[in-house]
Amino acid sequence: MSLILSRALQRTRRNTHFRNRRPPELVVPANRTVHVRLASADVIHNFYIPRTLFKGYAIPGTTNEFDLTFTTTGRYDGNCAQFCGFGHPDMVFSLRVVTAEELAGWVTAARARSTPDRAGTTGG
Repeated sequence: MSLILSRALQRTRRNTHFRNRRPPELVVPANRTVHVRLASADVIHNFYIPRTLFKGYAIPGTTNEFDLTFTTTGRYDGNCAQFCGFGHPDMVFSLRVVTAEELAGWVTAARARSTPDRAGTTGG
């Protein structure tokens, strides 16, 4: 499974103040390697998952790639661990590790939400 996070943290920073709503969520399968690509369009960012003690840098002009394998299902909170300017405290995300069956259900539901309905608008 490949996961591209080229602008995920930048989008998070623009959509600040998650105090009244949930942060962006990444959903990945347990016991399966996930290939991650990080890049930044502006300044250095750091993709940090404290529960795993993992950090990956997003550096302008560079794509950093790495593999992660989660063996325990559950929710892992993450954040940008590199001070990157205004909005840095709001650069948070949630990573949810699920079984293969749960991932299949999540993908089906996500596709249904993004499928245009009869009126031509997107659902969800």
